[in-house]
Amino acid sequence: MTGEVAASVDIKRVDALRAVRFLSLLPDGAPADGNDRRFSQGPRYSSHDPLLGHSREELDLSLPPFVFGTGRYQKYIRFLLAGQLDFAGLTTGSESKLSRNSSVEPALARLFLDIPSLSANLMDKIHHFRQFETEVMLWHAVHRLKDHKRNRTEVTPPHETRVRDSTAKAHGYDNWDALTADLRAGALPSGVPLGWIEEACQDLALARS
Repeated sequence: MTGEVAASVDIKRVDALRAVRFLSLLPDGAPADGNDRRFSQGPRYSSHDPLLGHSREELDLSLPPFVFGTGRYQKYIRFLLAGQLDFAGLTTGSESKLSRNSSVEPALARLFLDIPSLSANLMDKIHHFRQFETEVMLWHAVHRLKDHKRNRTEVTPPHETRVRDSTAKAHGYDNWDALTADLRAGALPSGVPLGWIEEACQDLALARS
């Protein structure tokens, strides 16, 4: 009987539905947008495994590109650059504009010269501010939904444009065209690689389709 019950449960589908519920709880329906919500605890995944079946090594490699690519890194900038800049006098208008500040951009770009160290520093900050479960759940939800919908859903051009523009705003730009016009050798002036941003857009577009 137990085997029959287990066989009738589509674990991947259940997990995907949990991911949908998680994404639906995010403010503004935009996982890439972390504006003015620094270090809120966020929705929790009711699981005994905070790694959600992934290894710590996998998450250490996968989370930084996702956090930077989606623009969610904005809320960690002040701490990534602690001791390098005096943020007291900086005015940006909104948290998402911080990375485009004329003092912040070159400082961040210097950190991107050593991506392994920057990634490790970001993970330290994520753990320090107890954001690990939230960031893991968001990354897991997006990739679970992406995998679930890959051969079931077609991403329409208007939807893709909305996701790209939303992601551009999370990076401090008005739209995707403004972001791509500001590229320097395949990266933003702040150092964030375009490849990370495009991958985030593709995953988000499919996950939210």
